[in-house]
Amino acid sequence: MEYYIDGIGWISKEKGILLTKTGKIDAVIAVSRSGNLYLRTRPDIIIENNLESMG
Repeated sequence: MEYYIDGIGWISKEKGILLTKTGKIDAVIAVSRSGNLYLRTRPDIIIENNLESMG
């Protein structure tokens, strides 16, 4: 799995998690029901721009 980060480009899930932990990108590290880590955008007040609404 890879993520596209504005200003950085495509990065691996592992690198994205590391960049999030070190504060280099603004994201949320989430845990799936099966225990796997993944990244989510930080939700804000504008529902239309959150990934869950972009489906």
